[in-house]
Amino acid sequence: MFAMLAPKTSSRWILGLVVLVLLLTGVAEALARVATKAPNVPLTPEEILARVPEEPDVLINVSAYDIPSTADLVKLGSRATPALVNCLANNLDGYAREICAHVLVATRDIRAIEPLTAALDDPNDTVRMFALGALGEIESRTATPRILKLMDEPFLPSWVRSGAIEALGRSGDPDAVEPLLNRFRGEWDGTAQEALWEMRRQLTPAQLNELVLPALQRWEKAGSEVREFAVERAGDLKLVDAVEPLMDDYAIAGSEARNRIVYNLGRIGDARAIPFVENLVDTSGEARLLNNVMFALQRLGTDVAPELRIALADKRAYIRYNAAFVAGDLKEARLVRELEVALEDINDVVRSEAAVALGAIGDKTAIPALEKATRDPQNNVRRDAFASLLQLNYAAYRDQAVAALAEPDNNDLLPSLVQALTKGEPETVSAVLQNLDPGHYYERTLGLQFLDAFQTMDNPDALAFLVRAADGWDHEAFKLLARFADTRTTFILESWVSHPGREDEQILRGLARLGARDRADVVREIFKRDGDISQLYAAFYFAALGEKEGMTVLLTALEVAPLEFKRTVATILTELDYTAFAGASETLSALMTHRDVYVRLYAARPLAHRGLAEGNDLLRAELDKKIPFISDEVLTIVGKLPAKEREALLNDWLKDADPMLKLQLQAMQQQKVQ
Repeated sequence: MFAMLAPKTSSRWILGLVVLVLLLTGVAEALARVATKAPNVPLTPEEILARVPEEPDVLINVSAYDIPSTADLVKLGSRATPALVNCLANNLDGYAREICAHVLVATRDIRAIEPLTAALDDPNDTVRMFALGALGEIESRTATPRILKLMDEPFLPSWVRSGAIEALGRSGDPDAVEPLLNRFRGEWDGTAQEALWEMRRQLTPAQLNELVLPALQRWEKAGSEVREFAVERAGDLKLVDAVEPLMDDYAIAGSEARNRIVYNLGRIGDARAIPFVENLVDTSGEARLLNNVMFALQRLGTDVAPELRIALADKRAYIRYNAAFVAGDLKEARLVRELEVALEDINDVVRSEAAVALGAIGDKTAIPALEKATRDPQNNVRRDAFASLLQLNYAAYRDQAVAALAEPDNNDLLPSLVQALTKGEPETVSAVLQNLDPGHYYERTLGLQFLDAFQTMDNPDALAFLVRAADGWDHEAFKLLARFADTRTTFILESWVSHPGREDEQILRGLARLGARDRADVVREIFKRDGDISQLYAAFYFAALGEKEGMTVLLTALEVAPLEFKRTVATILTELDYTAFAGASETLSALMTHRDVYVRLYAARPLAHRGLAEGNDLLRAELDKKIPFISDEVLTIVGKLPAKEREALLNDWLKDADPMLKLQLQAMQQQKVQ
């Protein structure tokens, strides 16, 4: 029996063994496919993203559907460049190439200049547009000949041609000046006109004139945007040759253009325009045109007070209103008595405008009349009288203005009084904030604008207001909490950092300023988020605690991270004592010789913030290259310097600035420090 059964048992065993081997072989092959990701098992976007920094070919054979998001690729910064340029050249999916080109616009890596230039031949117009956007913001002019050729292609879509022209303007290559001028001459191309103005430091006076005079001399042939641009540039350049054409154009211009023509005739300041502008005086016209006429006459050396005096006594309310508006805007001190009379006008809008004008003029003899106006039955008049009194004698009327905030139905008073009380005085904080509801959007905004005038804060009411505003995830409230970080805010910020939300960066910023250590373990987890901007603020936190790894991450990001991250690092370094870390100053100095202009600029910012010559000299050297996109970056950095360093730098640069740069620097001097 056992002998008879043996063969059957043996065959079953062999069959089972074969099946087992086949099963194991299948499992092994499946595991191998999973391990190697064979072509029939596509990579996920997350897996692709992880491979991008190390595998330059990883984006070649993926579809747009599988490619990582633009935001995620941007975060990799220059580490993604080799894979992106390979995608641009070798991926057959047009939309995938669009994504890669879009990322290169954000990263602006100079290593991509040749692939981006080659991408101008891409059959996908969107890819070409993104390539142009990147080329216009990279410090290299090797692409100029190809962009010029693209600009002249006969069947090129107009939007791509505009992109080519804009890229030429941003790059500032002198070789593009004549081709762009020819384009403007032949086509009245407004994009070429604007691109040439961006390059104005590269243009001769005759070339600058060409941007203005032809459009004014042939007003009806040039398009409206070209004409409007020419009118403004005539004023910027104080172009006396534009006076006659501007006066000729007035008769055929629309109402908006007429306003701009008159205003810019005043800016030019040529006496030949006086009779023409005097004939335009019409006190019954709109206030804005009258204002521009009076502004022009004043700039031209004409006495406008007699005309305004007559208008303030006119029987028609709208003429009296116009005159009060203009008198205040021109700060015409000889009209104070007439404006005091206007505070008794039968029309409350005239009374209100007279109050505003007296505040703008600044003559303290008007105080008694304005005091009386604070008891006016109309809120708008009382509001403007209070605001003007604060302008004339803040110390004397501060308490009265604060008390007015608490009056019933004071909504009309709130904006102007809160703004007038924004002097950075600790004594006013509680009184002002007690009248503002942080749960109400409009009043919360007023309160945050009020608190923004302070650089430090030690007031429980301010803290309570900010906490309530921040509880609604108001970004400005978080920024102020981070700025005002005192011991009272420690517990609040430490509680919030334990429950990360949309404002991680500002919470970490506040904790860094406080030097709070109790939530270091939570911050450590954020610090591990490689490629995330919150990691930079976590690095700020650890650097503020004196830990070198925080400074190391910041300095590394300054070199390899995307542009927006570089800007963030530069801001953080202005708030840290980087000199406390061995080698940090030397690293910043070395980065100022980097191939990438953005690395150089944002390494220089923290040095310039301290008023150090090394940083200032680098910024000026970059500015003197006369490359528009670099100049914009430099002037943005200068605009964010502390007031003392900013003013000193502007004054120094003005000494030897060319005319076009001088205009920009003088405009910056008139702006409030950001």
